[in-house]
Amino acid sequence: MSTPLPVNEASFELDELVAHTGGRLVRRGAAKARGICTDSRSLRPGNAFVALVGTRHDGHDFLERATQSGAAALVVRDAARAPHDPSVAVVEVADTLEALGALGRAWRRQWGGRVVCVAGSAGKTTTKELVAAGLRAAGLRVHAAPGNLNNRVGVPLVLLGLAPQHELAVLELGTNRRGEIAALSAIAEPDVGVLTLVDVEHAEGLGTLEDIAREEGALLDALGPAAVAVVNADDAHVEAAAARSRAGRLLRFGTRAGAQVRLLGWELTEEPGTRARFEIDGEPLDVVLSLLGPGAALDAGAALGVALALGVDRARFVEGLSALRPVPGRLRPVRGPDGCLVLDDTYNASPRSLRAALETARALADRTRRRLFVVLGDMLELGPFEREAHEEAGRRVAEVGAEFFVAVGPRMRAAADVAHAAGVQASARPDWAATLEVLRGRLAPDVLLLVKASRSVGLDALVASLEAGGAS
Repeated sequence: MSTPLPVNEASFELDELVAHTGGRLVRRGAAKARGICTDSRSLRPGNAFVALVGTRHDGHDFLERATQSGAAALVVRDAARAPHDPSVAVVEVADTLEALGALGRAWRRQWGGRVVCVAGSAGKTTTKELVAAGLRAAGLRVHAAPGNLNNRVGVPLVLLGLAPQHELAVLELGTNRRGEIAALSAIAEPDVGVLTLVDVEHAEGLGTLEDIAREEGALLDALGPAAVAVVNADDAHVEAAAARSRAGRLLRFGTRAGAQVRLLGWELTEEPGTRARFEIDGEPLDVVLSLLGPGAALDAGAALGVALALGVDRARFVEGLSALRPVPGRLRPVRGPDGCLVLDDTYNASPRSLRAALETARALADRTRRRLFVVLGDMLELGPFEREAHEEAGRRVAEVGAEFFVAVGPRMRAAADVAHAAGVQASARPDWAATLEVLRGRLAPDVLLLVKASRSVGLDALVASLEAGGAS
């Protein structure tokens, strides 16, 4: 499910390349580079190739390929490794990842339009997609990050894709270690910052819930007096971050009284979809979404907060929200074998998103008069919260009245034990293939099957097999 890195045509004179990156000009070759590239396989003639150094790959190993493919400039940490081609400029920097971020920020400043950034422990991508869809429907020319390009590589590359015709950019900012949100905010320089919620996610790299709150709240810390903060009024950690922000305007969404965008309730529709009832500055508004559940309704509230912040046509914005369709891995209903309905939520998992998925699955099962089956895979990177979170998952499975539960992976086994003790027919399996076998013969037209896990568990393969008729 990884998102391909986008190409761009961001143009820099050689001297600008040096100045923005704070680098040292080692060799003056081409006078100008058009397009910044970090993957030599997709490099186009005239690009500047930035040799990123990661845990598994070193871009310096591909300098020869980049040169042969027509690179105009090489941005490197070790100039001694650059091929001896006088036509290719070489700029040596202390850190190529920092240099990429600096180029993204420089291009964003040169473009000069408004940027909306979304951060939070869950709901980032859906909120970003809803905001982009609404703004496009309102008639604005929007540049949005495809997929989940939300890290120190993806965010600069998305910004480098900005063009003169774009009026707004919408990005999400992700993190799995301290300092990432602050660094990304410094690159993107948002005019509107959206903080969806704070929950246990990536605790392995971030630490305690308070540490996670500080990390996610760094987006609001980065907002200046001319910016707008759009925040979740239901989340105490988000409210604390909002209180620290220097943003000139604060807009709240959520279920609490006093929120400018107040979610009064939600219900599933026949399609299936979700009807969310809002009150915006005291005026009622119904939004019908193709997306499912309370999480989607709250994300739509965040998007409506952005519409308020930017002053766009609300009716057209809502049309855009309604038109957005669910994507694979995000509570997408698909037909499974033997007429069963599969709810594909395999894109990612955290304790909060798991609770919302179970609530949605229960509501959809009731509406369609189906029995509820649940497959949950390991939730990863939870650090000290790991055992507690997986045991809680088992309790939630029992609370929603699941008839059959399969736990996939060593961590989720604890959930199977808890659910079984609560009277649920539960089974633990090591992977998706073994899960497919245990489902064989159990699925029927009156079954709704929720499938959810962290992405690297690979339960998307289970969904793909079920869509193709497996487990019949």
